[in-house]
Amino acid sequence: MASLTLNSIAIRSYAFSIVVGEINCCLLPLFFVVVVEVGGGDVLDLQDMFRRFAFETIRKISFRLTRDCLELSMMMAEFAAMFDTTSLLLAW
Repeated sequence: MASLTLNSIAIRSYAFSIVVGEINCCLLPLFFVVVVEVGGGDVLDLQDMFRRFAFETIRKISFRLTRDCLELSMMMAEFAAMFDTTSLLLAW
């Protein structure tokens, strides 16, 4: 039954609109800042950025909450704590 609900066009459309919005509003501007404004001298950990992007997208789809996880100023420890808390809530 859940597979029918999650496979509906409305849910897929909702998820797609959130992913596109997060890419346009957060991910692309972040890449622009790192590459253009900083001059490309800094190293960007893509694995970390895509992990944060996935986490932010899942939070927005599941809970309609956002926390700006793609901000470069957010420390990894703060992000990891939020990730663990959300994982526990989803598993519960």
